[in-house]
Amino acid sequence: MNLKEVKELIEAIPKERLTSIEIEMPDLKIKIAWAPLKPIEPESLPLSEEILTVVRSPVAGSFLRAPESKELPFVKPGDPVKDGTILCVIEARGVQNEVEAEVAGTVEKVLVEDGAPVEINQPLFQIKKRSEISV
Repeated sequence: MNLKEVKELIEAIPKERLTSIEIEMPDLKIKIAWAPLKPIEPESLPLSEEILTVVRSPVAGSFLRAPESKELPFVKPGDPVKDGTILCVIEARGVQNEVEAEVAGTVEKVLVEDGAPVEINQPLFQIKKRSEISV
């Protein structure tokens, strides 16, 4: 079994809705466990897109709230953000993909636990848009 085949097995786990897989060969033993995601139902998200913006994952991978495991998270609920502020990193196949805010506002809620696997288009954050008041 080569590295490519191992990667394919790892990627198949969530697609096949498996929670673990174990492979044993004469010279190799692999056991992989995967915590199933608790999907967020659309009904639990706010109806008004004018007030809250949902930031979604651009890729499937691991959700990382901080640049390194012992560092502070990029953002937390209550933090102000502007367009382009880095919110998190999605690590996919060893590549760290930065997820940025697309609106100015305040982080209302983090919808995913640190280190959890995420799917493409999965909601990650709710951001309350900063209202523009003209005088």
